[in-house]
Amino acid sequence: MKIVIGSVLKPLTDVRHYYKIALSLTKLPNAKITILARQVQDAPTNPAIELKSITPAQYSLIQRFLATYLFIGRLFRIRPNIIIVCTHELLIAAIIYKSIFGGKLIYDIQENYALNIVSNKTYSSYFKFFLSKYIRLKEDLCSKFVDRFWLAESCYQHELKFLHGNFDVFENKSMIERDIKPVSFQDQSKIKLIFSGTIAEENGIFEAINLTKQLYDINPDYSLLITGCCHNTVLFKKIKELTERCTFILINISTEPIDYQIIKEEIRNADIGLICYQTQANFINKIPTKLYEYLSVGLPILLTTNTSWTELCCRYNASIELDFKQYDPIEIDRIIRSVLFYNLENINNAELLWSKYENQLLHSLKNIA
Repeated sequence: MKIVIGSVLKPLTDVRHYYKIALSLTKLPNAKITILARQVQDAPTNPAIELKSITPAQYSLIQRFLATYLFIGRLFRIRPNIIIVCTHELLIAAIIYKSIFGGKLIYDIQENYALNIVSNKTYSSYFKFFLSKYIRLKEDLCSKFVDRFWLAESCYQHELKFLHGNFDVFENKSMIERDIKPVSFQDQSKIKLIFSGTIAEENGIFEAINLTKQLYDINPDYSLLITGCCHNTVLFKKIKELTERCTFILINISTEPIDYQIIKEEIRNADIGLICYQTQANFINKIPTKLYEYLSVGLPILLTTNTSWTELCCRYNASIELDFKQYDPIEIDRIIRSVLFYNLENINNAELLWSKYENQLLHSLKNIA
């Protein structure tokens, strides 16, 4: 069985389509998997997975546009039985292939793209209106040709009207695991904070930096590691400028994707995770991947107020809720050192792990193959 997984902007070794979906699919007998996506350096090797770039690491708008044509050209050569597209940009190309050669089409919906556009703070109102309407119309029209939808967020089943019940939910749960034990900072001197994942202003990077600076001012035991990919070169430079004189803030960021194995190890070695997203409509109902990752290794969390996130953390007594726009750093330090995190009996982190979905994903694919 030949399977192609396609994306335009996501790297070949994207956590979801490589480490979660593709590696899970290698457990199918005789599966030959090809990933067509954005170029990366030093990609891992797996005999069952072939990696082919259709977008360069540093791409222009023209190269992004041409990726669709490179994608369909690869499809014609590979002749897959199943196509899994991970972006709306490749839907039409996949449907053209399907109408000529047959096969099955899965749309792995990783974002509510139209809502993301509407929530964007940099685009003009007119541009946001027309682009969001175009994307939603394209998804609506293409949905008739999709054999199955895979949803990265449970909330999409309520937000997207074109699904018509033809979906499975495979949330972005954690690939990191260890035994969870009670955590106390009462007698601990050094406290390492971490901000991981996509580095973006709306994800709260400046809030993380400001909080760490204020905590360090009252207690130099605090430090921060910022690790992840920052697509915005202007933001990348600004972060470097803000932190260059702060010896207590370490940065491991790049405009290209960072090896996920490195990020996993950095999360394991941290003491407290920071989740400080700004309040936007496209964030409210989603569960950040790093929330699952921090919880699955028993990492205490300083958390933006959000009902869904708080409910999940409460099951483990894992977090301190915080308004990142207004707080008293002295009080935050006091609470951190007085709370006993993860102090519940018989904590089971199985619900936080991607392995929960592996058999369901294989079953879903077999049903349409």
